[in-house]
Amino acid sequence: MKKEIIALALILLTLAGFYYLVTSDLNSIIKTIVVLVLLVACSYALQGLLGIEGEYGLLLVRTKKGLQLIDRIAKTNRALWQFVADLGLVMGFGLSSMLLFKRNADAKTILAGMFCLMLFTQFVLPFATPLVVELIDLPGGEKLGLASGALAQTSGEGNGLLSLFVAFLSFLVFFSFIFGGVALAGALALFLKASTVLLAVALFIYTSLIGVPDGGVLAQEGPGAAPVLPGINLPLLEGVLALAVLLVVHESAHGILARVCKIPLDSAGVVFLGILPFGAFVEPDEKKLQRMDVDSQNRVLVAGSTANLLTASVFFVLFLAFYYGVLALHPSNTIGTSYVEVVGVLENGTAKGFIQPGMKILEWKGVGIKTVEDFKKAVNDTKEGDIIEVVTDKGSFSLRAGKEGKVGVQVLQKTYTFGDYVRELSSTQPLMLFLFNFLGLGFVLNVLVGIVNLLPIPPFDGYRILSLKLGEKKLYGIKIMDAIVALIVGAFLANLLPWLWI
Repeated sequence: MKKEIIALALILLTLAGFYYLVTSDLNSIIKTIVVLVLLVACSYALQGLLGIEGEYGLLLVRTKKGLQLIDRIAKTNRALWQFVADLGLVMGFGLSSMLLFKRNADAKTILAGMFCLMLFTQFVLPFATPLVVELIDLPGGEKLGLASGALAQTSGEGNGLLSLFVAFLSFLVFFSFIFGGVALAGALALFLKASTVLLAVALFIYTSLIGVPDGGVLAQEGPGAAPVLPGINLPLLEGVLALAVLLVVHESAHGILARVCKIPLDSAGVVFLGILPFGAFVEPDEKKLQRMDVDSQNRVLVAGSTANLLTASVFFVLFLAFYYGVLALHPSNTIGTSYVEVVGVLENGTAKGFIQPGMKILEWKGVGIKTVEDFKKAVNDTKEGDIIEVVTDKGSFSLRAGKEGKVGVQVLQKTYTFGDYVRELSSTQPLMLFLFNFLGLGFVLNVLVGIVNLLPIPPFDGYRILSLKLGEKKLYGIKIMDAIVALIVGAFLANLLPWLWI
């Protein structure tokens, strides 16, 4: 009993510390590190106090509950579950999935899978990236907006080169989806981001060696990968709920397909990182799974990602219904319009102490400001020493212009989004913000996990699926799987490099 009381006190203290940290004004990177240390320490302490199984700072709580329900679901229509898993394999690996089937792939399954893949990539996936930027507080999120703005301002000869580059990328992405499904497209996105990071590093080193300014080339690159934690870079309640849905459907799908293939389930359970639910698992009899034919193993392995992509599609439909419902009740003509936001104030600028980051600049000397071009033109028309009336969404300020008519603010052109509108409405209708966050996170997190889980690196399911096909095969004396893993891991590590300078 004494250990249980100590454990309860530890949980309450960890909860209090977690709440204090997530509501503090600490830098997001420092906050993430401190929270992770706190949660891992809590895990190890609970492991020692209560004898809970754990590894690498995670707690594994096993149970047999829910296994009978999985059994009943698996028996409802075995052929349907097998067909859905096969569709998932085609969506995951495109036309190359024909090489993964042990037997000759059924033409109807391939056609149906490719049709679903095209629907998903053309109508569902394009909405994921803007929602990721809006819902997940990722380092470098503003750099995405800055890049978009820079592209929008390119013109003339450079615009033609840009058009060719965009056309090439569009062809490359389309080809990757057709041939390799979401797995190849995800790997390609990882490589493209890694290449921009490595190019920035190379330019920084080169300019440093020849003694010329680097133009802030490193500062323009944000990380391509980051931990996702409720309360840190996800809304706390909505993040926990969305992750719970994601984990339940992913692991339940593995369990259902295992039982469809007559593979026993040893246990199920939940993974905790300290006090936070961090994952879930369903454990099939691994020895029996490895003795099954390749098609059965593939179905079990791909089931989790298939369930995530299907769940993402359901959340997408619900999010669209919410979107049109809100606009029907509260029409708006501002969504999609541009505005200019202050993202930095220079220490020696005349705006210091008056204008703050996050303010929207509405007018400059009586001139309306909606784009960065409007702002630049207004500044160019201002002379040193002029008294400027700057109107923002937080009030008006009279400032004296410094050199070249500047006041020392850094701005970024942004677009007024549906999320911005919902946040305004939430001051009187808080349920709207909850639904926006929950439905949006349910959509984007399932998309991200569904795709990332198919990447061919341990311990993801994509690695085991490709290993079944490639096994010990070699090319020029090198194991093909080892080469693929090395390339993907290298790209992933390159995506993490910007954490060193952000």
